Amino acid sequence: MTEMLHGLYRETDPSRFARRESFFAYLFSYVPVIPYTENISALAARLGAEQAALGHMIPPVDLMIGTTALSFGFSILTHNLRHFRMIPGLHVIPF
Repeated sequence: MTEMLHGLYRETDPSRFARRESFFAYLFSYVPVIPYTENISALAARLGAEQAALGHMIPPVDLMIGTTALSFGFSILTHNLRHFRMIPGLHVIPF
């Protein structure tokens, strides 16, 4: 949710901002927001540290998204294959 809303608030065109804001309101009314728990946070920290030790840096927000999906058994549909494929066990679907 944060990453999507970040894109919304960066929009400078008022018309596109309004369309996106309306879309996200619609989307969030149907799609549940999954909690980011203490256990998921610990998993993100551990996997991030393991990957950093291998020389692979995963941005914190991608770790948060990926480990949340992993914890719930979800797949990730994304353009960002590079970061999400570094999360062991996460099923990544190219978009």
